[in-house]
Amino acid sequence: ELQYLHGFGNEHETEALTGALPHGQFNPQQAPMGLYAEQFSTTAFTAPRHQNRRTWMYRIRPSAAQGRYEPMASDRL
Repeated sequence: ELQYLHGFGNEHETEALTGALPHGQFNPQQAPMGLYAEQFSTTAFTAPRHQNRRTWMYRIRPSAAQGRYEPMASDRL
C-alpha cells in the first residue's frame, strides 16, 4: 500500500518499531515506549520562523547521557 506525504514543506517520519512515534504532537510529556524526545535545529536563530527546519529524534538514552570524551589515538586528526 502506498503512503503519501500531505501538505506543504512535507515532514518525513520513519520508525523502527510500530508505535514508537507520538501521534499528533512532537514533544509529549511521555514519549511512547519510554523514549526521550530531543529536537535538533538545522537553521540559524536569525532565520525567519517560516524557514526554520528541525529534526525530532526519539532516543533510548538522552544524548546528554554520553560518557566522558577520551582522546583518540590517531595521527590523522
